[in-house]
Amino acid sequence: PKPANGPDVTDAKAKHGEYMASLMLCSHCHWPPDMKTLAPAGPDKMFSGGLPFEIPMLGTGKLFARNITSDPATGIGKWTEDQIYSTIKTMVRPDGKPIYGPMQFMQGPWSQLDDADLHAVAAYIKQLPPVKNKVPDSTFKPNAAPPPATG
Repeated sequence: PKPANGPDVTDAKAKHGEYMASLMLCSHCHWPPDMKTLAPAGPDKMFSGGLPFEIPMLGTGKLFARNITSDPATGIGKWTEDQIYSTIKTMVRPDGKPIYGPMQFMQGPWSQLDDADLHAVAAYIKQLPPVKNKVPDSTFKPNAAPPPATG
């Protein structure tokens, strides 16, 4: 019998992508916090960004998880599925800017995922319903690169 816990549906690209995105913990960062309770604002706001981060070991200032819904004004609705795939794989946005923050720590493991799995994640993210949520601009400034080793 099929497990009752929602098994992976590999024959449906976006469904498989949803499964993979849950394993990749996308929803853990890409939600707006309810500032009174600091809990997620609600399932209707999932993936719409806004969670603040400060990562002193990487730099100064504040990062905010971006809105990754299909909203064209405040999310990534103008990105193609291939651009989403490439961004997950390389941690570089379509405009050439690097992604900072917790996603940097995931680049190693995620870049090792099968391309079909990453394309499925991109398909799932591309079809997320639009949620209008303007995320604050980041004030993050990365630490300077260490000087090259001599010797």
